[in-house]
Amino acid sequence: MSVLSVYSVAIPEVPSKMLIHADDIAATLADVGVRYQQRDIKGDARPGASETEGRAGYGALLQDVAGELNLPVQEILSLERDSEQTAELNARFANEQILAAEQAWLFLGGRALVSLHIGNEVFAFLGERGDLLSVPKGVAHWVSLGDEPHCLAVRLAPEGIAPEETGETIAGRFFGVEHYC
Repeated sequence: MSVLSVYSVAIPEVPSKMLIHADDIAATLADVGVRYQQRDIKGDARPGASETEGRAGYGALLQDVAGELNLPVQEILSLERDSEQTAELNARFANEQILAAEQAWLFLGGRALVSLHIGNEVFAFLGERGDLLSVPKGVAHWVSLGDEPHCLAVRLAPEGIAPEETGETIAGRFFGVEHYC
């Protein structure tokens, strides 16, 4: 089940709002310029599958979403509890960062927590199969995959634009994906 928890930056322990209905999640995120929708996902690749298996299993869907958003597929994150990439990817996404372009996350299986820092609030979105989250240019964010990840997700973003860390330590004050499991 997808969950959106909205926190005040000043009170990271308790959300001011917690939503589980797709329409409520979409409306709340739309209010801050973030697009959320659910997609019907047909395919059988699971977290831990190779990138080749992920692309083969979801190729038509990935082409459709990339064309619709005008964003190419940058990477497929496919992690299972014993994945060798866990530490590397957790380190890469754990700190608050911004991208100088729109990006999107399409969840094909498992789950991950994408947290958006907008104004004085943090929107912690637990994405699961079928969720598409479009993050506008310049929105500060971080991603929690967890110490024992179970995630198959696609990151879509323009080529040649790398995220830049903000230097803020805010991500460490908020719950990670384990809090929602």
